[in-house]
Amino acid sequence: MSPLFYVLGVLLLLLIPLLPGFLELYQKTDIAALGINRLHTGNANIFAVNYRRHLSALEQKGQGTDWVARFARLQAQQRPVITEEVRAQGYLRIPAGFHCLTEVYCNGDISTGMGVILRSALAEGNLNLGVNNTILRWAGAQRIRVASDCSLFGRLVADKSLFIDGAVSFQRIQAPLILLGCGWDRKPSPPPAMEVDISRLPDTLFYNAAMRRAVVAGDVTLPAHSLLRGNLVVRGQLLIGDGCCIDGSIKAGGKVYIGNNVVINGSVVSDHSVDCLAACHITGHVVAARQVSIGAGAVLGRPDAAISLSSRFVLLKLPMVIHGTVWARKRGKVLGL
Repeated sequence: MSPLFYVLGVLLLLLIPLLPGFLELYQKTDIAALGINRLHTGNANIFAVNYRRHLSALEQKGQGTDWVARFARLQAQQRPVITEEVRAQGYLRIPAGFHCLTEVYCNGDISTGMGVILRSALAEGNLNLGVNNTILRWAGAQRIRVASDCSLFGRLVADKSLFIDGAVSFQRIQAPLILLGCGWDRKPSPPPAMEVDISRLPDTLFYNAAMRRAVVAGDVTLPAHSLLRGNLVVRGQLLIGDGCCIDGSIKAGGKVYIGNNVVINGSVVSDHSVDCLAACHITGHVVAARQVSIGAGAVLGRPDAAISLSSRFVLLKLPMVIHGTVWARKRGKVLGL
């Protein structure tokens, strides 16, 4: 075999795998936009929406089973387990100790006894979870009340309000009104004693007068009872003293320390963590890469402006009011009194 044929054979073997690429280059066929599967949307309530679609596809939501009576009959077992889908009418009471390994639905209210484990639950009315309950995937209702020592895996979404009575663990909770613990009398913070000029902060790298936005190198400390107007970006850590008022958003490359009775009319973002003491009021989003810790007596968001609190770990101290969503990507805890 001549060297020419050998070279041509090798080139042919090298070009054959590239042939589909050359054809697509000159005759483009795969240029349509990729489709988005709406089943994987980030909406926290998507599981309840999809389950209602599943129910609407059935001839009737109820199966004619008297689930209250059936739960009562099975209650004598040592560890009663329900392996079939529960679709009840009116009011559903799940006694203590039951394990429901499939979906539980009721077109009215659902209440549970101590130690109940639910894979998922949907109530068109109210959902009352007893002490030491566990939600494995998701739960939804108009109003939800959670007793102490519950483990809330997945998503817990209330259309109107969510009340958590004591210490629980959670991953994602959402409601227009989230009330942790009993109500309390929030006293207004005293007015700031002095104003800090955001355009004259030490080590300022950049200041935009139109946006009132300053970028500062290193760490920044705001003295107690001071007023700051504008948006602040800090490359290092940010320490906010007691009784401060910030009329804008803040972002830090390091940790953010927020003292007692601090008012922030904006968002708080940290590439590290956010540690907030008692009685703070934050009207914007709170986002941190590692951890967010919020002290007792805090108010997050407003009734007309829901917020999102998100971090890898989230610690919330009773009592507290939140309007919006709390998402602990790894683990979240509501700490008792």
